[in-house]
Amino acid sequence: MKTNIKRLFLVVLATPLFALADQTCLTTVEPSTAGTDFSLDEADGSIVTHTRTGLVWQRCLAGQTYNDNGTSTNFGDDTCDDSPDSLTWEAALALANADPVWRLPNVKELATINEQRCINPAQNTAVFIDQSDGRDTGFHTLWTASPSSANATESWVWDTSGGNSDSQLRTGTAQVRLVRDGS
Repeated sequence: MKTNIKRLFLVVLATPLFALADQTCLTTVEPSTAGTDFSLDEADGSIVTHTRTGLVWQRCLAGQTYNDNGTSTNFGDDTCDDSPDSLTWEAALALANADPVWRLPNVKELATINEQRCINPAQNTAVFIDQSDGRDTGFHTLWTASPSSANATESWVWDTSGGNSDSQLRTGTAQVRLVRDGS
């Protein structure tokens, strides 16, 4: 009996924490960001248009490489390879400003792609697939273009784990999901 308990204890210790915390969704509530609310915007599937807002989103976070796994019309088998970049707010703005098409979303825009019935992460994981890297949990703090009105050294960030916003010092780091206006 003691040997079995020791084995169980070792298995638990050896299991990564993110493997223990799967996405949890209320199945009795309609999805707020169903897959049908998005259309593939590129032949390779790397970006989607949110049909309710008209905003066009990159499916992977900055620093990740999109992989459609050979089926560009199927959301289900897509992955984002590599780990996302962790950037300061100024570096995130510089990244967004390097391409005149893309920009940092504001906090209200990020809220529109939040899956309100889910946590860990609070996003449609078939559409926004940035958690697929084996070392990556899918829980990210995302920079927004929204400055904090309470403190000039802070900006708003979006937490994909619980789907909420908070302010953070601009010298801290977070990840980036770029957006553009639809045509």
